[in-house]
Amino acid sequence: MENNPYHIMIVEDSETQVVMLRMILENQGWTVTWASSAEDALEKLTGLVPDLVIIDYHLPGIHGDEFCRRLK
Repeated sequence: MENNPYHIMIVEDSETQVVMLRMILENQGWTVTWASSAEDALEKLTGLVPDLVIIDYHLPGIHGDEFCRRLK
């Protein structure tokens, strides 16, 4: 398998969804970080710059659209 430098953050409150998606992405050689809420993701992003963020819209607390606005 080729060494892939990409780092992907998944923001999803359903652990079941994360397990499936993480398995697919890691099998492609990508590094995956998981955050269970938008607040958790914003905290983790202070020391991390992923290449891609995959976010669920319906999250507890801050929803996906608000998270995207705050990321800008």
